[in-house]
Amino acid sequence: MGLDGILIEVWKCLGDIAIVWLIKLFNHIFRSNRMPDEWRSTLVPIFKNKGDIQTCTNYRGIKLMSHTMKLWERVIEHRLIGMTHITMNQFGLMPGRSTMKAIFLIRHVMERYKEQKKDLHMVFIDLEKAYGKIPRNLMWWALDKHKVPTKYVTLIKDMYDKRRHIQQLSVAEMRMLRWICGHTILDRVRNDDIRDRLEVAPIEEKLIQHRLRWFGHVYRRPSEAPVHRGIIKRDNNVKRGRDRPNLTWEEAIKRDLKEWNIPMKLCLDRSAWKEAIYVSEP
Repeated sequence: MGLDGILIEVWKCLGDIAIVWLIKLFNHIFRSNRMPDEWRSTLVPIFKNKGDIQTCTNYRGIKLMSHTMKLWERVIEHRLIGMTHITMNQFGLMPGRSTMKAIFLIRHVMERYKEQKKDLHMVFIDLEKAYGKIPRNLMWWALDKHKVPTKYVTLIKDMYDKRRHIQQLSVAEMRMLRWICGHTILDRVRNDDIRDRLEVAPIEEKLIQHRLRWFGHVYRRPSEAPVHRGIIKRDNNVKRGRDRPNLTWEEAIKRDLKEWNIPMKLCLDRSAWKEAIYVSEP
């Protein structure tokens, strides 16, 4: 479930009414070449795997996208399938084909080469990760080469425009807090009641508070202080990579100040700054 909060069960329960409503929505998107901005944001809740809770590699994120957007993508996908040809070498996620056939072929080739005492070299590529790193202009070129109508190319480009992910730490946090209290989701205890009982503020707000507190400390230091001299100024003439650049500490500070509506110069007043960034416990 994405930011719109609409579950797929909603459309299933509405039946024919949902079909009529979705047809109107998708026709509007098709005519305007623009899907809702809420669909461009993806929630990434953090889940813990087995192992030590203090090891960061034991946690993983799962993207939660809007179910309605997935239906829209499915409509575009089905129309593109009828316009393009997929090579026979593609076994996964294809109707009438199975990865078991590909595994059988690989094992058969390995047996033959081993029997004939010949060297066999194979390369395994994670295509899902590889596709995510393909430059967008090459994707548009490939669609044009396969003579996909311009209308659908425009709709696909819109899906990649201004997309962002929101790492939702609160999901993992609330799971731990419920575990401390001995509750599960099935107990139907509100998150606010759990926080009031444990007297803890949301972890995301506390992280922002500590980040801004350190920023104020650094900003108030004299220019000759080591913490200032060690900061490398950004060279605006350096061209950054193709993909979305990683969020830097400075950019995170600017984002936090904008969201909390705090002027940067306020950090010069230590008392006022401490009061402005303070996050009270329940």
